[in-house]
Amino acid sequence: MRRRWLAAVLSGAATGLLPPFALDAYNIEGLAAAAAILPMHETETGVALVLLDAATEAHPSFASLPRGHWSRPLADVLDTVLDTKPAVVAIDLILPRDDRIDPAWLRSLRLAAGQNRLVLATTASSDGTGPAPSTAQIAAAGGTTALALVNLHPGIGSVIRTVAARDGPLPTLAASAAMRAGANATGRVPLAPAPPGVAAWSAAALLDCPASPALRNALEGRAVFVGAWLPHEDRHRSPFIPVLSAQRELPVAGCNGVIKVRVEDPVPGVLLHATAAQAWLRGGVRWTNPALAFATIVAAATAGAGLAPGHRLVALVIALAGFAAAAIFAFRADIVLPWLGCSVALVVSAGAWAAFERLERAWRFTAALPATYRKSPDATEVGTVTACFVDIESFTAASEALDDPAILAQELGNCLQGLAEAAERSGGFVDKYLGDGLLVLFGLDRHHSGPADAVAAVEQWFGACAGPPGLKIAGQPVRLRVGIATGLARVGALGRTDRVHFTAIGDCVNVAARLEQLNREAGTRVLADAATAAGAPQADWRDHGMRGLRGRRGRVRVFALNVRHRSL
Repeated sequence: MRRRWLAAVLSGAATGLLPPFALDAYNIEGLAAAAAILPMHETETGVALVLLDAATEAHPSFASLPRGHWSRPLADVLDTVLDTKPAVVAIDLILPRDDRIDPAWLRSLRLAAGQNRLVLATTASSDGTGPAPSTAQIAAAGGTTALALVNLHPGIGSVIRTVAARDGPLPTLAASAAMRAGANATGRVPLAPAPPGVAAWSAAALLDCPASPALRNALEGRAVFVGAWLPHEDRHRSPFIPVLSAQRELPVAGCNGVIKVRVEDPVPGVLLHATAAQAWLRGGVRWTNPALAFATIVAAATAGAGLAPGHRLVALVIALAGFAAAAIFAFRADIVLPWLGCSVALVVSAGAWAAFERLERAWRFTAALPATYRKSPDATEVGTVTACFVDIESFTAASEALDDPAILAQELGNCLQGLAEAAERSGGFVDKYLGDGLLVLFGLDRHHSGPADAVAAVEQWFGACAGPPGLKIAGQPVRLRVGIATGLARVGALGRTDRVHFTAIGDCVNVAARLEQLNREAGTRVLADAATAAGAPQADWRDHGMRGLRGRRGRVRVFALNVRHRSL
């Protein structure tokens, strides 16, 4: 049992720790998807969005200009944001335009840089490749210290699951904005659906109602991300899978009210940056220590192996649901637990334990079969079998004389074990224990003679009862009655798959049972049918003629065996 338990725990733990189940990517995606289902409370997030959305695109200040000249109205948008006194403004836009036509934009950048509130996006890597702001814009923003990378690196399946604090020599846009807002942005954070507390405003509203008190309340003191929310522009796949994201709507405020916009994959990059910054502003994410994660997965595997056999499936579902709920709520509190690894370890360990348990039962069942049937225990065939019923006649009187049932059971067990061992030494197969008796089958091994083996077993039984020390129950010598019959029977497995029994079905089995009972009337100890007597001619038989058997219409010729050691 200990070996089975250890094997189940090791198989579950190994599966939970090995790829792909140990990958944080899948773990985070599962947690983020599950967290998206749950209702989320309104919270102060410290993050706000100013979006270049469809309303902005249709606004006269933008619609009248080619996109290459949008920096002009964007300067007014940035000025309005700065007037609300935000903690920081992160520009998730790259406008590498001709600086000669962008004086208003450069002026706004200098104003934001002078207030130490500006983070400017770039995608340029260390080798200088990739879109980047112009030299004049970088200078107006206060130099390269204002730059932050907006590159989002997809993982497996081109999905953005985490955002790091740094990307090479530069901080990321989300981390830089969070640090300017007072957070300690280190490591990386997983992406989860933004809660309803995120304030979002259309950039068009900042042009039409810049003095709105609601606007000031929404942006003041927050990390404000300015970016595009337009179809097919700066879109990325995220853990906000379509089925769940369809349930998420982001309220985007304007001068005339709020319009709810669906958050669907692929989502705008500005939302991913804002979501990552929000996690850092809440205190960052606590990842499970590797040693603790290992211990947790091993504990889950141990729990799987220890599930109650009778209700294993129910217990498994309850355990999985309980741990999943704990992991989801922990994820919403910015704690990442090894949910997937533990769940897999739990399931595999429980399944391995059940499989090992079943294999061991099958092995024990097979090992106890006659050698002829061990390779194919489910096979059945019809053949000649000698069935032998042996009953302890003296057991009823012994049980009455012995008051302690524990001692009675022990002495009976010892007696039956001795009878079974003697039968097996003579080539018999113990089919079943019948309370105070046995059904033994002979002739299953084709190299042995069923009737002769049965006679040899009977001689051993009576010898064990008569000779010292002799089989005894309650201090009294054991008296036996035996019935033997030979004939055709179907031999093989019988019963359901979870409760299989190897046995013989045929008229000879019923005849043997009736002959054992007939001993009472005939005053004999061992009775057999004609086929058994003919198969063991060397034995000392006495013909008792044709006799009727209870429950059987036909009569049977009966022979009594005169054994050398008669039981009392």
